[in-house]
Amino acid sequence: MSMDYAKGMCMRNTRLWFAVMIAMSGLLFSEGFSAGQKASRSEIALEEEMIRAEAFFERNAYKEAAESYLKAAAMTTSPMSKSRAYLGLSLCAYYQQDFPGTRFWLEKMLEVDPNKEISALFYPAAFLRMFQEVRDEARAVRSTPSRPAVQPAAEPEEPSIQTGPPSRTQRTFLPFSEWRDKLEIEVHVSSWSLNPILNMVSETLSDEVGKVVRDEIRREVRRKRPDLQAAFDESDVVIGSSGSNTGFGFRIYPRGRSGAFSVGFSLEKTVMKATVDGAVTQVFLNGSRAVVDAQAYVEMRPWSTHMNFRWDFLPSRRISPLIVLGLGLARLDGIVGYSYTGTYFWEGPEETIGESDEKDFKTAEEEIGDSIPNILPFVQASLGLRAELFRGLSLRAEAGFWNGIIFRGGLSYRF
Repeated sequence: MSMDYAKGMCMRNTRLWFAVMIAMSGLLFSEGFSAGQKASRSEIALEEEMIRAEAFFERNAYKEAAESYLKAAAMTTSPMSKSRAYLGLSLCAYYQQDFPGTRFWLEKMLEVDPNKEISALFYPAAFLRMFQEVRDEARAVRSTPSRPAVQPAAEPEEPSIQTGPPSRTQRTFLPFSEWRDKLEIEVHVSSWSLNPILNMVSETLSDEVGKVVRDEIRREVRRKRPDLQAAFDESDVVIGSSGSNTGFGFRIYPRGRSGAFSVGFSLEKTVMKATVDGAVTQVFLNGSRAVVDAQAYVEMRPWSTHMNFRWDFLPSRRISPLIVLGLGLARLDGIVGYSYTGTYFWEGPEETIGESDEKDFKTAEEEIGDSIPNILPFVQASLGLRAELFRGLSLRAEAGFWNGIIFRGGLSYRF
């Protein structure tokens, strides 16, 4: 074999290996690029499924949200992505009142993300307590010294949407878990008035009250001068009302935080007072006249029991508008009274006249010979706003009708 022939063979072999290396590197680059594309498509699909789940969750469609979270969990091996999906599944179970399911998904989340923390500012107080219990149990298990290995039990399958949560025989119920987020206690105070209603009929009422006081003046003056004849009278009286309301009660949410509807029961103390104040003048035919300042009032202080129905428009949000409709009953009891003082002007010395009286409803009923209803119904209709301040503690403001115009502020705590 000549030197030139050997040299040519070597060059051909070099070219061949060079071509093979180029082909192999191209193939590797192509595979790497394809794998990168697949990974990118997988991440995009995962994020789209997460966004879909969160959109369902915001609309309170918890079953549909759970389906999307479950799909997202199956699409990834990333601990952080699985943790996010498992947290969503635990919240969906919680808002559907499936507390064993909530604990199951919290346990799965802490398996892949042991250092997970959640804030009390963004999650219900009962859910936060359940998370802390599961987390503490998981930490206790991890800190327990290892023991001789035993035959491991089969790992329970994750409950699917089709098969549902674990059976009732597997559930462990917490003593008060069924009432968490369903029971609320509340106190409230209110300012009450009939003035807007009275203003619509004030002229008629003023005339009627003026006539009553005028007749009392005539009777008193005629006791001394029975021959006096009335000429005309004038009255300038103002009618007003005031009152307050204080109450304590509790409220039940049949569907927990996910439900807009609730039923409330309360015991109320209401103070209602209507007053008449003003001047009345009676002129007689002989030129004499009586001028008095008059006051009259009706005051009631009933205890009443109430039931109302409330709808929160955004029940899962920290701030929600609301509407309340309710009825109540009270035993009608109270007092009525009047007084007037003034002067009678005639040709002789001025004379002071006046009278006052106060009686309860029962006595007044006997004197007038007519019956006064002893049951007072209450009708409630109001609009308001609820704001959750911290861990189930909420502030509420309402305005509406409560046998008059009412403005109410309340504080409540939801277990």
